[in-house]
Amino acid sequence: MSHKIRLRLDNFEIEVSGDKDFVNEEFKKLEEKYLNSKIDKPLNEIKRSNTIMRKEIQENSLELIYPPMQNVIIKQLPKTEFDWVLIYGFYKSNYGKDTFSKKDINDFYEESKRKTRQRIKNIVSNINNLVNKDLIKALDDTDFVVTEIGIKKSKEILNLLSVEDDEGNEDGSK
Repeated sequence: MSHKIRLRLDNFEIEVSGDKDFVNEEFKKLEEKYLNSKIDKPLNEIKRSNTIMRKEIQENSLELIYPPMQNVIIKQLPKTEFDWVLIYGFYKSNYGKDTFSKKDINDFYEESKRKTRQRIKNIVSNINNLVNKDLIKALDDTDFVVTEIGIKKSKEILNLLSVEDDEGNEDGSK
């Protein structure tokens, strides 16, 4: 199977195609040799900047784009507080890779300037509803992880994955 990785940063783009090992090896070389010198900071720091980074990892054109949280806030992508708590958890957990806590959600409300007394009061209820819908999983009394279902839902909310892409046609058929 042919693999392709494409990284776009403003007007700069790198693309590598071939078998998986070759693509990964060549992309790392290109990243170290050319890309890091073009952008003044390493790639792992870019996600914290206001620069939009697009990383396309392709096995038949799968494109993953995580917009900066400021864009999510401005565009009001989550439509309900339930969705906001899921997205906050998704971002705080490094896109579903790590854990997050109720305190992290509370902090995100503060950072995003969306904090109100009512929203903070409803955090526990929203977290419980997310657990009941299997979008997140409680590890203990304070730590949670975003489940695979929660990651898919987060991508839908961020307009990265449409229901049609994940479940077949809009009528639910495949």
